[in-house]
Amino acid sequence: MKRESTLSLSQRLITTVLRRVDVVAADLGTVVKDLSTPGIRRLEKADLPAYLSLRPLTSGEAVLDRLRRGQRCYALWSDSAIVSVCWATAGPVQIDYLDGTLVLEPDDIYMFDAYTAPGHRGQTLAAIVYSHIMWTSWGEGMRRSVGLLAVENKAGRQVVLKLGWTVIGRHTLIRAYPWRRWLLVSSHGEKSLPALRL
Repeated sequence: MKRESTLSLSQRLITTVLRRVDVVAADLGTVVKDLSTPGIRRLEKADLPAYLSLRPLTSGEAVLDRLRRGQRCYALWSDSAIVSVCWATAGPVQIDYLDGTLVLEPDDIYMFDAYTAPGHRGQTLAAIVYSHIMWTSWGEGMRRSVGLLAVENKAGRQVVLKLGWTVIGRHTLIRAYPWRRWLLVSSHGEKSLPALRL
């Protein structure tokens, strides 16, 4: 799936050979409030045109593939348009950015690929969607939310830390030339840090 980038040119160049991601997590029992937000619902196949209107660089087939694999997209609607989204899934998760698999605990929910329409940023919409996913997941028996943040993603970091997430570790990878594969050079953090398999 093609991603919209908010990184500067120099940051994008650095990430071609070095990738550092902080693993963030929150105990849903301590951060979840009773929250069912009107206007947020799970994306369905029929919603694909609205999703692609929000994210025109995204492949419709990639979105449908995610839905077929059981991944959920929660969308915040305003009138007839989607203004903010975030994906969530459980189980082992393929992380394209790292060319690896994040191994989660059975009661972990992994939240990823959040995006808010440029004209709606600064209104805490991403935080509203995150909170809704956390509340819904808690009701389904999940106990911890997990996410990955590129070290360079300052805006994303502010949102999740305000919601009660904490950094529990970091995975650092370098690109091994000429093989063009990523090598995991460092994983450190709490004992509960999800493993990364390459």
